[in-house]
Amino acid sequence: MAAFAVSFLGRQDQAHAHTKPEAAMSSNDQILKQLLSSLHRRFAIDIEQVTAASRLSDIGIDSLHLVDIMLDMEDAFGFRFESLLLPPNPSLEQITNAILREQAPE
Repeated sequence: MAAFAVSFLGRQDQAHAHTKPEAAMSSNDQILKQLLSSLHRRFAIDIEQVTAASRLSDIGIDSLHLVDIMLDMEDAFGFRFESLLLPPNPSLEQITNAILREQAPE
């Protein structure tokens, strides 16, 4: 199975009033909490039944839904993805780690 990849390069950047000028690197717990919040708000997922090890397909999320979630993460943490490479059917922990990598200073 091929890795899932999303490119955000073609998306037009828009300034958001609540975007942090230099977003501090977030912790795993902060990112996971925000992921769970997004899942609950957008898709009415019962987050009491979801863990970091939960895979997207286990909770009914497909790759199109993932794009919405990633846009939520950009807004919440004040950064823009250049690209996002994930394994097929990633866990929330794998998504969290990808976000941390994206936020890491170069």
